[in-house]
Amino acid sequence: MEEVIVQDFNTDKVLTTELGTYDTSVNFTLDDAQLSTNFNVGTGVWFGMVFATIGVIIASGWKIFTKAKLPRWGTLVPIYNVYLWFKLVGHPIWIWWLLFLHVAPIVIIFVNFEIAKKFGKGTRFALGLLFLPIVFYPILAWGDAQYQEELSEEQK
Repeated sequence: MEEVIVQDFNTDKVLTTELGTYDTSVNFTLDDAQLSTNFNVGTGVWFGMVFATIGVIIASGWKIFTKAKLPRWGTLVPIYNVYLWFKLVGHPIWIWWLLFLHVAPIVIIFVNFEIAKKFGKGTRFALGLLFLPIVFYPILAWGDAQYQEELSEEQK
């Protein structure tokens, strides 16, 4: 089989210093087979990580909706999913339309804080939900936190 050179990089340099003379020549070639193998392995790892992350997010939402007595399958339906998150925290139904405006990041911040409150967690946990959701939503889902329909006076 004929080797097809994708990149050929050659330098023939001799470095002379006070300590001596050094040969710094480099010869680097990369053929199609090496390039294809490296691309396939890297792409496979990347897609594996993406699908694992999506799986963790879906499973966490499923478990959280179970704790809140909401339809579990709702985590799989994109727009209905957002409606259920707002229902979980007790917001009016119309408020999820604010996600289509430029105030969406602010709304998401408040929703994360209210989700933490509804499960009896504090401000630090809410910040974790906001900045590290891939870690904190599974903790909320499979931890000992229980959904509280009504908040106590100290949680408000």
